[in-house]
Amino acid sequence: MKKKFFYSLLFTSILCTLVSCGDNSSSESSAPSKSELQTSRVEETSNNEKTTLETRVTSTVANQQVDTVDSSTYENLIKDFVDAYIINDRIKTLEYQAPDGFIDAVPSIWKTEVFEDYSEDEFLTEWQGCFYDNYNEELKWNNSTFKRIVSIEPFDDEDLLEDVKVTYGCMEWLQNYVNTNDVIDEDMIDFALSYDDEYIENTKITEANTVTVEIESEKTGEILQGKLLVYRVEGKEWKIYGYYTNFLADNKATANDIANRLLRAENSALCDLQEISSLPTSKDKFIISSVENKNYNLPDGFDLELLLEETQNWYRNNDLSEYEWFSVIDKNDIVYCVVINDSSKTVGMAHYRQSYDIIAEKISDDMTFDEVYSILIEEITK
Repeated sequence: MKKKFFYSLLFTSILCTLVSCGDNSSSESSAPSKSELQTSRVEETSNNEKTTLETRVTSTVANQQVDTVDSSTYENLIKDFVDAYIINDRIKTLEYQAPDGFIDAVPSIWKTEVFEDYSEDEFLTEWQGCFYDNYNEELKWNNSTFKRIVSIEPFDDEDLLEDVKVTYGCMEWLQNYVNTNDVIDEDMIDFALSYDDEYIENTKITEANTVTVEIESEKTGEILQGKLLVYRVEGKEWKIYGYYTNFLADNKATANDIANRLLRAENSALCDLQEISSLPTSKDKFIISSVENKNYNLPDGFDLELLLEETQNWYRNNDLSEYEWFSVIDKNDIVYCVVINDSSKTVGMAHYRQSYDIIAEKISDDMTFDEVYSILIEEITK
């Protein structure tokens, strides 16, 4: 499962092929996720453009060295990361996440066939999880700055910490290979991505914390909060983990992104279970929900608990806990997903079939959970 997880993180385009298991001949995604866009194919990149990233990396390493973080604190790491994030310096933010020295291997890895169609920023973004899924350009234009660390809480989710080990271990292996051989090819990258059990066994995390930070806008006075997962590998410096949650995105963009990722995770889980005949199929539409009494028209023998458990293998972020959600299943596909955060008055939506546009037009952020549910029921029972 770890191998499947890491492939889905690093190559999100693969996941797009797993969106649906049913009859999709007349369907299309009306709300593509940001991760789809960042891995979309671009025009053929010239050799001169390939050299540009090497120049940027060399310049960053030479002129913007990451401050050495004292072994007893990571406040400087947090502040420097946030400052680099605000100005959209994707090389420097990657340095704060990757093993020391990985950034030097970046040009060699980018030159392989695996990434030949990736632009510079697409490649750099691909290694940084959710951080740039909903990057907020206003942070830069409003002269935002790091304000303070609000809270620090111990992080003990063992499953996610295994994912941290896989991510860190893979980058460290690639870095060591490039340092030894100067170049790397597609086969070696594939090998690195399949070495996950070894990474889990050999990467020892001594401490991990969730850190809540505040950022203040000089122009508007607005204060935003974001969460970071920081950790330390035994004998190494503190690092930041990029696959934890959206960072400093506005509420609406975050909610829509969560709905997209949940829809894809549920569809992938549904595919897995239907392949082994673990779930009954149905010709009727039905609703599954995070609120048990809102499940509607479930087929006889449908094991919702099993589906949710399998979904967790695909949706590994920590950001769904603040939302309640509904998903509509039609012809054995998750075709519509709504997530609702009552505290921030935010509704996020994702749908897989164009015919569901009509639902999106009827739902707004000022609606309650029950009001959204009533609209879904009305639409699927027509």
